[in-house]
Amino acid sequence: MELTRRIEIRSMRILNFKGVRQADYSFDSSRNIISGKNRAGKTTIQDAWHWLIEGKDSAGRANFEAKTLDENNNFIEHLSHEVEIELWVSWLSRTITIRRELIQQWKSPKGIVEEKYNGDAGKYFFDGAYVATA
Repeated sequence: MELTRRIEIRSMRILNFKGVRQADYSFDSSRNIISGKNRAGKTTIQDAWHWLIEGKDSAGRANFEAKTLDENNNFIEHLSHEVEIELWVSWLSRTITIRRELIQQWKSPKGIVEEKYNGDAGKYFFDGAYVATA
């Protein structure tokens, strides 16, 4: 008896990634087609997948703007940027989740009340458990 091993994307959740504030997508086990008008978010979905898996956008660039920007093209402060997928893994007979977060780090220098942006920290989660720094 030959076993077919399959991994299927069941859902994707995007939070504050590029221009998407929040979006939830569901997929079924048949073929799914993502379509829409220009600037509807098709590439953002593709970029979110690539960023989650390999830390790059769909063009292979590691240095791209994943953060949500305001009307002046400045990143919006104090936001967490997240992409999460739920996968069905046939040989495990269960779903697993993988999530990547990009968290802005802020600190107040000693004696100064105003916080200063201090870079970003990335984190990976597998089935809700923290597993690595990105």
